[in-house]
Amino acid sequence: MNVITHKRGDSFKKIIHARTKSTSDEGVVAYTDIDLTDASIWLTIKENMDDSDDDALLLKKITSHTTPAEGKSNTSCEASEMDFAVNDVGESYFAEFQILDSSGNVMSSETFAWKQIQDLTQVFV
Repeated sequence: MNVITHKRGDSFKKIIHARTKSTSDEGVVAYTDIDLTDASIWLTIKENMDDSDDDALLLKKITSHTTPAEGKSNTSCEASEMDFAVNDVGESYFAEFQILDSSGNVMSSETFAWKQIQDLTQVFV
């Protein structure tokens, strides 16, 4: 499982390039962009994988994409949205990016670990 490391209390921004991967019978790998026109991307972060979406630490819907036909989108969250530490700093949460079409059907998803780390700077000048 991939890990995203994030400083507690900082804003968050990630560029997403949504695409599918296929491998032919000959072993040739090909990638195809997922058209994000009329699609939404959900970023969900939970303390426990089995928690309901209502109990998620973060449930963010992204509907504006930079280049939708090419599968490109920017995901961003303000620092106030990211200050949800329940566990000790350094503990991991469960997270997922999920792409849904306009009918709510899942087009693609990626699950990963979200690890919050302590910000080193404690004094602001």
